[in-house]
Amino acid sequence: NLQDIVALAGRAGIKTMLSTVVANLKDNAPFISMHRAGLSPGEKRSWKAAFDSGAVAWDLGDPRSAVYGFEEALRIDPEFAETHFWLGRLAEALGEPEIARRSYLDALHWDALRFRPDPRINEIIRQVAQGAGGSVALVDAARAMGSDRGSPPPLAGHEILFDHVHFNWAGNFQMAQLLTGACARALFGPDAGPGDGLDPDGCASALGYTPDAQLKMLDTVVKLTLRPPFTNQSTFSEDQARLRREVEATNALLGIPGARSAALDSAERALQQDPDNASLAERLGTMESDAGNLDRALSLLDRAEALRPRSAELSRRKAQVLMRLQRNAGAEDRKS
Repeated sequence: NLQDIVALAGRAGIKTMLSTVVANLKDNAPFISMHRAGLSPGEKRSWKAAFDSGAVAWDLGDPRSAVYGFEEALRIDPEFAETHFWLGRLAEALGEPEIARRSYLDALHWDALRFRPDPRINEIIRQVAQGAGGSVALVDAARAMGSDRGSPPPLAGHEILFDHVHFNWAGNFQMAQLLTGACARALFGPDAGPGDGLDPDGCASALGYTPDAQLKMLDTVVKLTLRPPFTNQSTFSEDQARLRREVEATNALLGIPGARSAALDSAERALQQDPDNASLAERLGTMESDAGNLDRALSLLDRAEALRPRSAELSRRKAQVLMRLQRNAGAEDRKS
């Protein structure tokens, strides 16, 4: 499939950018762990005793005893993904990052629910890019951002990812920098750099990314991860506690006097600088709706719709505003 896409673009004279895919290694426990086929009842009992002893030692703060227990469990059943994950955490705690990386990648490999990209997928992307000639440039994000065997430290985790694969602001910014540099080299030659780009704060300002937008993103992630398969993970409670802390910190920022009006002003300035940006118009319209400025919100949502094809989500937002304005007939039209 990827070869066909690249070939089609090449015949049309289009330069193509391919990127490997980043996975959360160190902060994403396996979704489903399964025992190897043929494990006897006696082996299962021995495995459970070893695994439980490792878990108890970890809870008691004795990482070396925990390693012994988990390694014995791994000897009995090398295919149980959760064992590899906890050996990765232990290696990190003992200051052995390369052992940790190998263990986390083994946990990803044996995870029975294939929600995360594995090394084989990324190797296919690299091979297609290499075989396509000069019309294709490769951004090896997996290697650059810590989720590949050949990555430099640090390991990919919650510093750049909300969950198993979705970037947070820091991850998106880093990914944008990698793509910008690669695009510059593809267009202007190998010595070209991206130039003096925006820093994270400047980028947030240009995109209208405010604490209000951050809170909406966090709310989305919380709702997503409160459902299976995330509830199956051994780190579920830990992950939810971390997300709650982030939500509380963002709410505290928005609770500062004048913070919400400042966020509106920031989004307004961003739209003034980029008036044909439908996403900015929609975001500002949603913010104005939340602030109770319904006529202004409707005007902005109309503007967003004029700038891009109609979507279900934008129609839903407009219907909500129309209903609050008691223009129910118009709201019904949006729903249909």
